[in-house]
Amino acid sequence: QSANKPKGTLSVAGGKIKYEEAGKEIFSAAPAEIADVSMNVILGVNTGTFHLALKSDKTFNFVPASLRPAETSSIVEALRNALK
Repeated sequence: QSANKPKGTLSVAGGKIKYEEAGKEIFSAAPAEIADVSMNVILGVNTGTFHLALKSDKTFNFVPASLRPAETSSIVEALRNALK
């Protein structure tokens, strides 16, 4: 996927985290439905990606559209704060 053309949009609105692709909602989850929001780390190295795990055992992995690994921690913290 081109950095200039993100595949979808992850947003926070109305107390829920929502992910859409091509105008279709893939998931929408309230804080009580989310098990984990964390950076993906392999052997102690940040991969520049993050995941959102639902309590329904579904996990979604994301890459920031900018492809800058440094932005991953900011995004994860923003999502965690939105879920409080």
